[in-house]
Amino acid sequence: MFSLKQITDKDKEESVVVLGFFDGVHRGHKRLIEKAREKASELSLPLAIFTFSSLPTKYGSDFRILTEDERDGVLAELGVDKIYTANFAAVKDMSAEEFVKTVLIDKLHTRVAFSGSDFRFGMGARGSFCDLKAEMIKNGADAFCIDEVVVSGEKISSSKIKELLKRGFIREANALLTLPYFLDGTVVKGRGVGKSLGFPTVNCDIPSEKAILKNGVYRTKIICGEESYDALTNVGACPTFEERQIHAESFLLDFDGDFYTKRVRIVFLDFLREEVKFENHNMLIEQIKKDVQTSKGLICQENGQSSQQP
Repeated sequence: MFSLKQITDKDKEESVVVLGFFDGVHRGHKRLIEKAREKASELSLPLAIFTFSSLPTKYGSDFRILTEDERDGVLAELGVDKIYTANFAAVKDMSAEEFVKTVLIDKLHTRVAFSGSDFRFGMGARGSFCDLKAEMIKNGADAFCIDEVVVSGEKISSSKIKELLKRGFIREANALLTLPYFLDGTVVKGRGVGKSLGFPTVNCDIPSEKAILKNGVYRTKIICGEESYDALTNVGACPTFEERQIHAESFLLDFDGDFYTKRVRIVFLDFLREEVKFENHNMLIEQIKKDVQTSKGLICQENGQSSQQP
C-alpha cells in the first residue's frame, strides 16, 4: 500500500503524522509541518509525512513543482523523520472510518494527525477534517488542522504557483515557496555550441514530470556540493541552432571548470527575457553579453552594491 523512507534514526512505533501531497512544499505546507513538529517534540515522537507517489486527480495534471526526490529532500530539511508514500488509487475509495482505522491507526500507529483546514479524503473526497478528528478520537488518538496561509487575499496553492511558473513570474512563485524553485539534475554532455561561442555551458535534462516553466533566460544559482555559483540559465530548445528537446543550459559567471556527470542544483531567481531565435551567432553572442550585465546588475542590487564599473 505504501513505502517508507526513513530519514533519521527516530523510529518509535507511534508518530505524529502530517497528511497531504506537498507539491512544491510551499509556505502553507511549511507552517503545517512546523506546527506538527512542535507537537512531535512535545510528545517525544518522530514526525512523519503521509503522502502520495502520484498527483491526486484534483490537481488536474501530472506535472509537479518538485520531483518526488526533490520534495523529500525539502521535507527532510524541515525536520521530518520519515515519509510514507502511498499509491493514491489504493486509498481513494476508502471510507473515512476505514482510512483512519486501517491506515493511520493500524499501519502507521498515528498518535496525532495534522492536516490543512481544507483537507479532503476517502471515497469521492467526502471526508473532511471534522471526520478525521472524530475518527481519530474514536480510536484513542487526536487530530489538528492549520488554517490556510493567505497572501494578498489569496490562499497559497500549488496550482497558483504552477501558473506563475508557466508565465515566467519566478520571483512571485518563489515568494510562495519554502525554497526558491529549483531543478536537481546530473550534468550531461551538450553539443559544445556554447563553448564555441565563448560561453561554455552546463546542460541538464528536465524531468518530464516537472511543472512547465516558461521558456527563456533566467538568473540562477548553480549549487554543486558546498559551492554556489552565479549563472544564466536558458530553459528551452535552443532555436538559433538545430532545435533539441527542452532542457536547462547554464552559463556560469566568472567560473572556469567542468561539472560533467556531477549532480547540481539550479536555483531560479529572476526571469530576464524570453527565448529568441537569432538570425546569426554574432547576434546571440551580443545578447548573451547583455544578459550577463543584466544579471550582474541584479546581483549588485541584491547585495546592496553599485552596479557601475569602477
